Amino acid sequence: MTLPFRTASRGQPLVESVSRLPASASPALAMEFAPVEEWERTARELRRRDGAAFVDLFAGPSGADGSVALTLLLTRHDQRDWLALRDVLPPGATYPTLTGTFPAADWYEREAFEVAGLIPLGHPHLRALGHGSRHTAETLLADSPLAPASPGVVDYPLGPVRSGVVESGHYTLRSVGEEIIDVRLQLAWKHRGVEAMATGMDPAQLPLLAERISGTDAVAHGLACATGLEALAGLVPSPRAQQLRLIAAELERLHDHAAFGADVCQATGLAVAQAQYEIVRERLLRLGARLTGHRYLFGFVLPGGVAADLDDALLRDLVATVGEARRDLMALGALAAASGSHMDRLRTAGRLTLEAADDLALTGPVARATGLDTDARRDVPYGGYASIPVAVALGKGGDAAARAAVRHDESLVAADLILRAAGDVEPGPAAVEPRLGGLALRPDAVGLGWSEGSRGTEVHWIETDAASRVVRYRVRSASFACWQGFARSIPGGNILTDFPIIEQSFGLSYAGSDR
Repeated sequence: MTLPFRTASRGQPLVESVSRLPASASPALAMEFAPVEEWERTARELRRRDGAAFVDLFAGPSGADGSVALTLLLTRHDQRDWLALRDVLPPGATYPTLTGTFPAADWYEREAFEVAGLIPLGHPHLRALGHGSRHTAETLLADSPLAPASPGVVDYPLGPVRSGVVESGHYTLRSVGEEIIDVRLQLAWKHRGVEAMATGMDPAQLPLLAERISGTDAVAHGLACATGLEALAGLVPSPRAQQLRLIAAELERLHDHAAFGADVCQATGLAVAQAQYEIVRERLLRLGARLTGHRYLFGFVLPGGVAADLDDALLRDLVATVGEARRDLMALGALAAASGSHMDRLRTAGRLTLEAADDLALTGPVARATGLDTDARRDVPYGGYASIPVAVALGKGGDAAARAAVRHDESLVAADLILRAAGDVEPGPAAVEPRLGGLALRPDAVGLGWSEGSRGTEVHWIETDAASRVVRYRVRSASFACWQGFARSIPGGNILTDFPIIEQSFGLSYAGSDR
């Protein structure tokens, strides 16, 4: 959804101005220019009044004078929409931290400092987020290991280069004996400058870049990007295209969750179950190749629809293969849950509370495993999900066992959604032209796109200038949102051998976070 920014009257409380925003079709994006000094009070009131939840905070250049635009993005659950607040600040400006109202803002404010030099006054521990920072200031602590350890306390460095095909990430685990008492997480080893590369890019090609943010989330990112562009271009995909996109998104969720099952079994030493999960996943990847020409469904979602239609023969193949995978995953889940050695390793490992998940604005299975009832497919429905009910799988306890249970249940729901959609695909075109060129975007506007991927809600912000060129591309990935929860789940009651189990149970993407 796109709307031009409107400026709140400086003579009235911002929250009153927000309450009088013009109504638009839900889900909608409402946007206001507003003084950053008012944000915390306004956000607190919106959280109380409308159930507003933190989604993103980011900074970027605003003009030739070096000024910086700071944007806060919220979702209002009670309104089923999105709200953005923006202010333009001079280089090196300070602003009141939002961590008091939204503890999740911690990492986002640190990233905004590293990217644009904006200093959040009152931030509890302003220090470099990644393995290097482009800005230095007295308020920024050195990007160094944990403070010197006391006798008997050991720091165990892990990464960034690790065995196997694990992506690059660095941890410092502090332990006393076997117990982990603190952890330092250091990301950005997979940073590729995706958002910067998007500036000035042909918008029709932008989803192809978005897919490469994280290869196992290609559809989720490509869909969020494409829908943002469609809002800017005034394109409305056909009902058939929306159904085919839903099928692709749920197929991606299905093979990602099968991979998760294999990874967790590998972490606990359940090798036979690991191999069986990998067989199911391989069958689903081969299905994806037959349907779209790519095992990971790259290039399938494009602005205006999808790149290729699915004929009756392919739909029958889809139904048969997904039905078989559903039966296999149901059986594997039951066998894994019946394994005492497997479940003993998962129970209590990496526990997160519902309150922590809410404070940190976590998303996806990690959030739902704590009992936090959130799912963009239902809460802010988009595309094909606007006309089909989605059963949201919830867990309790917030530990590795709960995360495994939620992903298992979500796998079955994903299969059911695919079978339902494939059995009743609307007739009509699968794409709206133009797909690969001549995509005209609205000038001076914002297109917001989102999708609920296998790791949670992916949010893409696409901003144009007066010449309709893309001048700001912001990706709030589900992995970036959830890494804060991972760091919170480690200290307290976990031992060193729990660490790989906790890491696999979160199932996050380093590349997806680093962008």
